[in-house]
Amino acid sequence: MKILIYMPENNLKPIGGPSGYLYNLYTGLMELGTESVDFLPPLGERSSKSSLKAVYHSLPYKFRSKLMGIYNSIKKYFVSEEKEQQKIYHNYRELLFGKSMLPADFQAYDGIHFHTTFELYRERELLKNYKGKIILNSHSPQPNHQEYIVLFNNHPSRNEVLPILEEADKFAFDRADLILFPCEDAEEPYFNGWAEYAHIHQRNRDKYRYLLTGIRQCFPKIPETKIRQKYNIPPDAFLICYVGRHNEIKGYNILKNVAEKILPRNEKIYFIIAGKEGPLYGLDNPRWIEAGWTDDPHSIINAANVFILPNRETYFDLILLEVMSLGIPVIASNTGGNKYFKKHNCTGIQFYDSEQELENKILYLSKNTHLLDGKANKEFFKAYLNEKTFAQNYIQMMQYEIHGNN
Repeated sequence: MKILIYMPENNLKPIGGPSGYLYNLYTGLMELGTESVDFLPPLGERSSKSSLKAVYHSLPYKFRSKLMGIYNSIKKYFVSEEKEQQKIYHNYRELLFGKSMLPADFQAYDGIHFHTTFELYRERELLKNYKGKIILNSHSPQPNHQEYIVLFNNHPSRNEVLPILEEADKFAFDRADLILFPCEDAEEPYFNGWAEYAHIHQRNRDKYRYLLTGIRQCFPKIPETKIRQKYNIPPDAFLICYVGRHNEIKGYNILKNVAEKILPRNEKIYFIIAGKEGPLYGLDNPRWIEAGWTDDPHSIINAANVFILPNRETYFDLILLEVMSLGIPVIASNTGGNKYFKKHNCTGIQFYDSEQELENKILYLSKNTHLLDGKANKEFFKAYLNEKTFAQNYIQMMQYEIHGNN
């Protein structure tokens, strides 16, 4: 058996989305020593800006935030809306109609595994005569075409583009021979936000398989005490952490709403937020700390008493697995892939259904920290969510789907 994963090997990174998912799968495969899976050859490296980034990220977080605001203002002044629209349209054309990335020998593979619907759509012509299995993971917390709608809201080609994007999503699900999700609950945002998905799922119901994601164990680089000192957080503070994109789908605005009500009521509560700001921005409060983008989120997470995962909709968020591997308690929205852990009685995660319930839980747990069970998260991670188990399950599933019991 030989499987080709449609991702250049040098794009694998310990981040979110397909790149992070496949980075962890690759790590597990290497530990197993299997030669059954290939990735696309490396793409040419882009010009490096690492030295400039290093200088930027060495600055104090408050100064970085001011610089980012200045940069965004300058960008709006010098980059016209027309140029921005041209860039968006070019990226869309490249995504759906760009040059094929399949190698010349792709027909020799028993299966080709795609990790976005749009990439499968881009290769549709070459795949017409392909005899192997086409496998699809759709990693986004909502159907791919819906993530692009906001970009084209004011675009002159909106009416041309949006139907094509949706058609690309439909095509990919229908063309795939196997459709992989980490668990059934991860499909929830597709059912909730896309009326067509119920029909897609029904006509392709025999194609669906569920493979639990796994990741490498995470470790902090900096001790908890040092992190708290760096950000002027008292040792006895009840520290709440969030790491991720600052947008509505991730629930960043929900966390802000709750924090605005909580901070005046308990001076011991602090929030520390990691991730690039925008399109939403943080509170103007000394106990709401925006650490910005970091290449070491695990040290920040490890310094917290509890991690909040406030997604409005969610697929199967890798950051949750990272937090569990660190043994940090979690309060999570009762939605999407988060529900898997509720069904499996993971006691280190508490769930909420409304902003009011989240507010109440934070206030209660800040005074009853003995009810926070981070140890249970680490134990659950070690048993089910590590990268080696992930890779073993992947190989077994592919072997069965391609060769049956032989």
